[in-house]
Amino acid sequence: MKTIFKLSKGLSAGVALALCAFLLAQGDKPTTRTAIPNDPNIGEINLTTRIGSFKLLDGVGRVEVSFTGTMLVSQLKGTITTSGNLKEEYTSKTKEAWHGTGKIIVDGEFRAIQWFGTNLSGKWRGRGTARIYGEFDTNLETGYYWYSNDPSRKIPWSMYGMTVYLPEMQTGGSGQPVERKPSGKTGGG
Repeated sequence: MKTIFKLSKGLSAGVALALCAFLLAQGDKPTTRTAIPNDPNIGEINLTTRIGSFKLLDGVGRVEVSFTGTMLVSQLKGTITTSGNLKEEYTSKTKEAWHGTGKIIVDGEFRAIQWFGTNLSGKWRGRGTARIYGEFDTNLETGYYWYSNDPSRKIPWSMYGMTVYLPEMQTGGSGQPVERKPSGKTGGG
């Protein structure tokens, strides 16, 4: 506060008081983190399968999928938008279940989104964990997922289940290699 008053000597008392009130009010406002395109904590994954299921856990972001089947959304802090022939089958304080054929968009933070059915096509932009289970279709395919940074790298769904992370987990070291030189000491002593 002393710095503000020192800077305000050349200003009128009213302007200095208004500046102080503005700066003090800024401290009371909660700050929100917005997703920016290069945020390393945000990723995008695409999902497609003719028959299968998934469970998205502890997620945040936007999940947008077209499907036939059933979807259960648990502990959502956000909104659900549906289109097509989807019917709300169940509602409680913490869960909503939808069944039919159509498109659903879930925006916000959620504990879980579970789906099983057919003809799924969708994407999730945000962060969290996905457990995906594929079933063989008539073409002996289980479905595919890929991260948006590399659409040419489609990865098949496992029929035994697999865990996928969003954003994509990077494996391997990030340090620089260091040449090891002998110390000149010999062992045995």
